[in-house]
Amino acid sequence: MAEAISSMEAMVSWDEVVEMDRNGVITQYQVLLQPSGEVAMLAMDNFTALNVTVTGLEEHILYSITVRAFTVAGAGPFSSPPVQVMTDPGSKLLPAHIGHSHVNSHW
Repeated sequence: MAEAISSMEAMVSWDEVVEMDRNGVITQYQVLLQPSGEVAMLAMDNFTALNVTVTGLEEHILYSITVRAFTVAGAGPFSSPPVQVMTDPGSKLLPAHIGHSHVNSHW
């Protein structure tokens, strides 16, 4: 599961690999994020928890996300199909109210 929590962050979570599908004790997880239309991927390693907050993403971009587990025997397969999440568009902070100033001059 993935959910955008801001214009540059997403929360990614996954279920634990069922015991009969494991090849030993899980030592870490790896999360791969691929921006739509891009070849490059962002890899995040060394997670033992079942969720991670990914920061430093680009605003209003669709990301495909996959996760895999590692054991002492090596890496397992990536989750399939990829989960997709779109980061929020950047928010432009505008002043709530712009007042007018009056200047009176007398000669």
